[in-house]
Amino acid sequence: MKKYQLTNAQKRIWYAQKKYGTSPVFNIGGRVLIKGNANLNLLAQSFQVFIEQNDALRIRLYEEYSQVFQIVTNSLEQIEIIDFSENANAMERCDEWCKKKLTESFSMIGSPLYFFCVFKLSESLTGYFVKFHHIIADGWSMELLTEQIVQNYECLLSGKEPKTTRPSYMDYV
Repeated sequence: MKKYQLTNAQKRIWYAQKKYGTSPVFNIGGRVLIKGNANLNLLAQSFQVFIEQNDALRIRLYEEYSQVFQIVTNSLEQIEIIDFSENANAMERCDEWCKKKLTESFSMIGSPLYFFCVFKLSESLTGYFVKFHHIIADGWSMELLTEQIVQNYECLLSGKEPKTTRPSYMDYV
């Protein structure tokens, strides 16, 4: 696999993360609620396609001789599906779960730097939770995620194959 140097922006984040240890200060994320009964399996599949489409999500960091570099893997993490609807206070439980998940730090070396899950709150309310480390994503990434997830979901719902190629982040690096 080809190794890439971190960009200057990534280096600043890397050194700051090392300074703050396991602090979740560089976590970016949140949840999105969807009115209606979305197909959770197709929504999870939309995230799998999103990961395939965006090589920045498949970045793994490695240290070698005190130097950090990044590689792009082909591995795709499973998208968790959670059913909160069986709880009397489904929204409250979901809120607590999302807050807790957002405060969990990422293992920076050799591990995914994102976490996605889809969830059900009731027959008429579903949603998803996303978390990225800032070293691979920023606020603009969140907007792209929303657009691409909607596009992927609509394609899958209509029986079409979503477009799997997107501009490569590694071309930028």
